Amino acid sequence: MGRSTNLSEYEKGQIDILKDQGKSIRVIAGYINRPKSTVRPKPKITSRDCRQIVKSCSTNNTSTRKIQQELNLPCSHTTVWRALKQSKKLKYMKKSCKPPLTQHHKTDRLAWAQNYMSWKDEWIEVLFSDEKKFNLDGPDGWTHYWHDLRKESGVFSKRQMGGGSVMVWGTFGFNGITDLAFITTRMNSQKTSLKKSFCIPNSLFEL
Repeated sequence: MGRSTNLSEYEKGQIDILKDQGKSIRVIAGYINRPKSTVRPKPKITSRDCRQIVKSCSTNNTSTRKIQQELNLPCSHTTVWRALKQSKKLKYMKKSCKPPLTQHHKTDRLAWAQNYMSWKDEWIEVLFSDEKKFNLDGPDGWTHYWHDLRKESGVFSKRQMGGGSVMVWGTFGFNGITDLAFITTRMNSQKTSLKKSFCIPNSLFEL
């Protein structure tokens, strides 16, 4: 009859001492004359639990603590975190900062691109401009989440202005780029026109 797989209290004590000494599972098993499967701690969650964790996170995009509670798992939310981290289908990442786009915005953008896709030399007379905000305390909405690599990246809306930050504005065109203009007030059409006349040199328009 084979030896019982149940460890005695004395054996459990030996295992704890040897683990504290940094001994491997193989060494510990040989020392107490037990198979490695008996010495190795039993996982708190099964492979089925891991699949449910990944599915729940991918579907609901919720926190590890809430997943642990909803699935009633016999483990801590830290164990749920490790299960998600080991998954090849998920990646913990920060959401991209993008303005909210409605269907109307998307339709107008597509129509604009289709209208000018045949342009060639006309682009020489066009300037593209944009502004960028830099925060001293990190980007607005420092939001991370578990991203399902099989899906599109998640986004969140950000503020246009805020304290502890600086806003810069610049342009580029066929003949080069302009110097950056530092915006000290809220942007409007009048201030934007003033910045354009101030920072765009005439040489940029020379063909």
